Amino acid sequence: MTSIISSRILVLPLLLLALPSNIVVASFDYMNFAQDAANQERCKPYKCDEGYEPVPKKKHEYQSAGCNAMGSMSLFDDEEEEVPYETCCHHWHACYQICGTLKKDCDRDYKQCVDEKCKATGKEYDNCLENANQQTMLLAVGGCRSHEVEQSKHCACTTKYGDRHLKAREESLRHFYRMHAPENKSKVNALLEKADTTQKLGKLLVKLVKKYPKAIEIVEDPQSRMYRQMFGAGFGGGKDGDEEEEDGDEWGFGKQGKYDPDDDFDVNEDLGGYGEDEAAEEEDEEEDDEAEEMLRQAEVLRIKAEKLKREKKKKQEEEEKKKKKQQQQKMEKKKPKPPPPVEEVEEEPPIEDEFNQYEEL
Repeated sequence: MTSIISSRILVLPLLLLALPSNIVVASFDYMNFAQDAANQERCKPYKCDEGYEPVPKKKHEYQSAGCNAMGSMSLFDDEEEEVPYETCCHHWHACYQICGTLKKDCDRDYKQCVDEKCKATGKEYDNCLENANQQTMLLAVGGCRSHEVEQSKHCACTTKYGDRHLKAREESLRHFYRMHAPENKSKVNALLEKADTTQKLGKLLVKLVKKYPKAIEIVEDPQSRMYRQMFGAGFGGGKDGDEEEEDGDEWGFGKQGKYDPDDDFDVNEDLGGYGEDEAAEEEDEEEDDEAEEMLRQAEVLRIKAEKLKREKKKKQEEEEKKKKKQQQQKMEKKKPKPPPPVEEVEEEPPIEDEFNQYEEL
């Protein structure tokens, strides 16, 4: 196990260089999966224009390339090595392809599934998680975009006129039972009463895919063949291209066809736990409402704080102006008063001059 993981780590940079840019962006680290899921929890569900509702496309099928969707296992894994969480990868691919699912739900179910499968290995738990970290490094999670792409491929916007969206929803569920559980098709009407929205139908189909795993078709990821051609026959057991096409097991893919692992579900058992899904959905909606309310209250407090800050600043400016005016008034009072103006007195002509005038006469 250690040598396999080491070889992955050494060759992984070469793979990232060879990948298209959109695939490089899409790669993720399993150990940071919870943090990534938290950042992506606001990925919006698939939407249609007003008057239309998304429903699964007719004769929809679900496909999975397993945990080596980007070719990692075929290049680096020992062909004899078992992957205990392979079913988790199949369910993850199918969940993204089921119309009406939420990305956060698919990612959360995948992580829980991997944890459970790895715990079942006992002493190999740590190695299992470490292996999962490398196995899923190149899976096309890619944030909200990867889920949106799959939803657009598998959803059809159907008009609500004449309740056609309801008929399409019913036909979608009946098609699933006809193909994968015809003996239980009598359950359709009862299940449709519960799955009365697109998201509820999506959750129901997720449970059905887990209950009837033959609904998932195993396919080879196109990137895997490209990697084998790029890196030659020395990787993954030394098989050449012709032998590879004849026997897919040599590359760790297994025989092409329907997925049929050991099924823990009873085919004849009724679909259980659906009420729990509804409760979980309501709980998620309540949490979203609480978060929105907290944001709204925080915004109100921010506005009030800014208003108080402006009022305080305005009051300080007014007080400064008033104080400055008072200081000016005090300064004016302290200034000495100027002396009163002196009146000019006209001088009378001297008396001598008057006598002199008479003398001249």
